Amino acid sequence: MPLITTPLAPLNLTELRTAVRHLLDAQTTKWWTDAVIDAFANLANIWVYKAICRVNPEFFLGTTTHAWPANTESQTFIATFGASPYMVLSIEETAASSGVVAGNEPWEWVPIRWIERARWHARTSGTARQVGYALQGQKIWVAPVPTTVRNLKLATIPFPIQLDTANPDLSFLLNPFGTANDGGAEMFGDAVVYRTAMLCSVKDGASNPKLEQLWLEAKADIESNARVRQVQAS
Repeated sequence: MPLITTPLAPLNLTELRTAVRHLLDAQTTKWWTDAVIDAFANLANIWVYKAICRVNPEFFLGTTTHAWPANTESQTFIATFGASPYMVLSIEETAASSGVVAGNEPWEWVPIRWIERARWHARTSGTARQVGYALQGQKIWVAPVPTTVRNLKLATIPFPIQLDTANPDLSFLLNPFGTANDGGAEMFGDAVVYRTAMLCSVKDGASNPKLEQLWLEAKADIESNARVRQVQAS
């Protein structure tokens, strides 16, 4: 039997609309218009995105390099990186800017609360390896303040993007990067469909036990199968 070499395409907004109408037994768009479904789909997409991030945010991981200026306590994310992240997973520093190689291994900066900065500033030297950072509002703060330029790699999680209702065939669920099969959380797109249908049923004012069961199974699937992406036998 030949191997399947074409991966299953991620669900898009057009497919979500069709699936939701089938689940609600709606044969036309008279009651469940595209606009109504799309509004609930955006809410559902955000909800499932956050649910996955609670289990394993690395599904949406993005990285960027940055040279932190000397004698600088804070920088604005949007001005510096173009966008403010939903989460910062890690900040790593290397002695040289050439990237991680033998002899230029990274070490981590330490996430702290903003109100802890004073204790970290009291450390004797801004050249010490251990630096704390706090994400507060639109800014990222560091302590103690580095006295030299620091070579950093930031691992961040972006905010989920608005579904593109004008191009539904190219608007993929659970996809902050806007490309098909980006190695993210495409396999959990069905959860967005079930959550959207659940929200629509709330608007309808009727309880739907079958939809509720599908949604509970989708949540359990996320909690069980989103924890790790690599499985290696011990």
